[in-house]
Amino acid sequence: MKQQELKILLDKYLDGQPLSEEEQAQLAQWDTRFDGEQGLLEQLTDVEKEHLQQRIWQNVALAAAPGTQGHRPRYRRMIRYAAAAAILLLLGIGGGWLLLTDRQEAPELDSHHISPEQIWPGTKTPTLTLADGRSIRLDSLKQGELTREGAVQVVKEEDGQITYKPGKDAGDQLLQYNTLSNPRGSKVVQIMLADGTAVWLNAGSAVTYPTAFTGKERRVRITGEAYFEVKPDKKRPFIVSYNEYTAVHVLGTRFNVNGYEDEPDVRVTLLEGSVLVHHRNEQLRLRPGEQARIGTTLSLAGNVNTDEVMAWKNGYFSFNGTDIRVLMRQIARWYDVDVVYEGNVREMRFGGEMPRNTSLAQVLEMLRTSGVNCKMDGRQLIINQNRF
Repeated sequence: MKQQELKILLDKYLDGQPLSEEEQAQLAQWDTRFDGEQGLLEQLTDVEKEHLQQRIWQNVALAAAPGTQGHRPRYRRMIRYAAAAAILLLLGIGGGWLLLTDRQEAPELDSHHISPEQIWPGTKTPTLTLADGRSIRLDSLKQGELTREGAVQVVKEEDGQITYKPGKDAGDQLLQYNTLSNPRGSKVVQIMLADGTAVWLNAGSAVTYPTAFTGKERRVRITGEAYFEVKPDKKRPFIVSYNEYTAVHVLGTRFNVNGYEDEPDVRVTLLEGSVLVHHRNEQLRLRPGEQARIGTTLSLAGNVNTDEVMAWKNGYFSFNGTDIRVLMRQIARWYDVDVVYEGNVREMRFGGEMPRNTSLAQVLEMLRTSGVNCKMDGRQLIINQNRF
């Protein structure tokens, strides 16, 4: 199939137009050879690839609207088709041009004159607070050494991860703490602690930790949501503190802690290994796939959908009978908007998935398609029972 014919066919498919049996066969035949087309990506710069990804998600956003769960094969196939269409257009086939304006140096938006099209995730900046009280904006620093905390080198890696590299004398230095803060409206940020434990922070979250672990335990404190892959050390258990009453004790394991203050409870979900969750005078030992829920009491939930729990780290929203207020809290943190409810908003539940790397405008369009009456006023997202 010629590239121009392929572009026309892909555009037709993405627009939701019916395809003849012959066209479906052509598209399916081309799909099996898609891996060869991906080589075109090598011709793009990093900035072009980022903007291309944004455009791809725009093309497939409606395919991920609530209610699409159970149709994953078609959704994944549509992503592949949309990617190819965008690549072909980007390279000039058919005269199209899809790159968006470079937003890396975008000025702060006036909250009184802002449209949903201007609100994207990842516009806010994570901050590293050092032991002496100094703060470092991570977007202002290039790859390489950021600073030294005693015998520990703090490095920004090529992929943006912050890594602590202890020297030979790090175990003898006095205990001192750093804090990595990831504000609302920021992308997920990753840090490698001095013991080799990896931590991912969701938007609206923070983790406080020693620059080097000394003593008989490794203790950190979090707010918001974080995913941990703990480096095993039988002599020094790893402890995640949420508050003075709640902590998670581990030796080496993978787990997620969701402890946002606006959520009704703290949820600890185990993916691999074993953890012991303490809350006041209660404790629970979790097995993989189980979740501890900490409210006024400590309770256990089994057979948890871990894909849904980890969707934030993997770049998408996942809903499975999710209440509208739970959904809106996620959107508020990811896009740094304030949700306001007018009147008695009826109960609504949502299912399906949608990508996180897309503008708020497209999220609102998907919500409206699902029957949610909403509008923006500055950075306020207003939900109303009646239509605007």
